[in-house]
Amino acid sequence: MKFIKANDDFIVAKCPNCGNIKHILKNTCFPSKEGFILNLPVSCECGCVYDTITNPNVKSGKNLNFITKILNIFAHKSINISSQEEKYNDKKGSNTSPNYSNTSKEINLNNLSNNAKLELAKILFDSLKLSVGFGNSNSQLNKIAEKILKEAKDRHKILDKIIELCKDIDDPKAYLIVGRAYVWKGAKFRKEAIKYLEKYLINPTEDSYEKGYVTRDGENVEITLEIHLFWVYSDLGECYEGVYDFDNALRCYKLANKMDPAMPSGYIRIAQIYTKLGQINEAIKLLEQAKKTPYYQPKKVKNVLDNSYHIDDSFKVVIDNSLKDFINKKEKGYVYRPRKIKHNIVE
Repeated sequence: MKFIKANDDFIVAKCPNCGNIKHILKNTCFPSKEGFILNLPVSCECGCVYDTITNPNVKSGKNLNFITKILNIFAHKSINISSQEEKYNDKKGSNTSPNYSNTSKEINLNNLSNNAKLELAKILFDSLKLSVGFGNSNSQLNKIAEKILKEAKDRHKILDKIIELCKDIDDPKAYLIVGRAYVWKGAKFRKEAIKYLEKYLINPTEDSYEKGYVTRDGENVEITLEIHLFWVYSDLGECYEGVYDFDNALRCYKLANKMDPAMPSGYIRIAQIYTKLGQINEAIKLLEQAKKTPYYQPKKVKNVLDNSYHIDDSFKVVIDNSLKDFINKKEKGYVYRPRKIKHNIVE
């Protein structure tokens, strides 16, 4: 993402793929010698997800795939984020997650009620900037969470603790938390993520997702259950796609698109699966249909920072560019060739 400007609370960045403007809270990033590092992944309407990779074997700037990309660190603009700078060890300029110091004793959580375990997991998720929250935290659970964070060596240890807290709780909120935690743990845990997300989707409840507002079709709208389910079905579809179960991936992506048709990434994901199934004509047909939706028309959008307005044509730009790519693939006789599967396939 390209850095634009900042004020006391926000960093403003622009997606190079679709030109969409993002307002990123300063307390979700920290400085390094290369620039600013994201602790919170930023999802764009075009389908790109910008994140900082903590794996030292992955070189910054390498494209992982069409949907997920590594964040090319913001050009360093000498913005004062001193309060964040003190929290992180950045002597070598590495883009790793915060390193919490160890404490002496393991925390026994067996005596907590299920509701307390769910709430504690939510607090831990908030510490990682993962949005699956519900309810309000209390001071005692905050103290327990603080101790867990101090004992954790990295983000994966925190995710393991979240899974430990919730994996045996028979509640849709627990299924969602555990499923999302496995999604965040990466490709090796897709099988587990699929199991819990599918269980959650049997009965997704109104109290299982975090309320808030998002921009849709040029307006700020409240996050509904349908918008929330778009994200869940998208995550589940990516897990199925990652284990080469394209039929289930297509099913999930179609459901995601039905839940939130204003998101261009929904159409693109379906088109990608059609192409992998050897149905590139269906992919092109779908994107042509997307051009006929009301979301394709540019919208006037208000800037929350200075109350100015700009034209948001990101849906149009993304669909047009993707359609050109798929037409070009067809003309070149593109045939999808799967790579060797490295991780467990769903049984």
